[in-house]
Amino acid sequence: MGLLVGTWIDKKLGTEPIFSVIWFSFGVAAGARSIWRTWKSMRADAAREEREQGNPAPLFDAAEEKKREDEEAAKNARWRLDDDHAEERGDASRRDRAGAEDDGESVKERHER
Repeated sequence: MGLLVGTWIDKKLGTEPIFSVIWFSFGVAAGARSIWRTWKSMRADAAREEREQGNPAPLFDAAEEKKREDEEAAKNARWRLDDDHAEERGDASRRDRAGAEDDGESVKERHER
């Protein structure tokens, strides 16, 4: 908005670009001031709400998330280990047993392939 005012004044007075730069600066300053005031207002509202309602519990705890990921990785490692030992003994692995149940094929038939 400031740039438009500055260019209009410059055209009327024939002083390009002096007033354009000045009014552009006013516009930037006004925009920055508006952002600052909004930010302060939002901080005040958040502080008031926190005083009135309390601080909400976090959606998740990073330590609990890491623990769940570690447990999942350990479970998957045990499955892979069990499957490796089953293949060494010549038994069907869990993956083979699961696949045999799905398509009706026996475990022995799967291993013969």
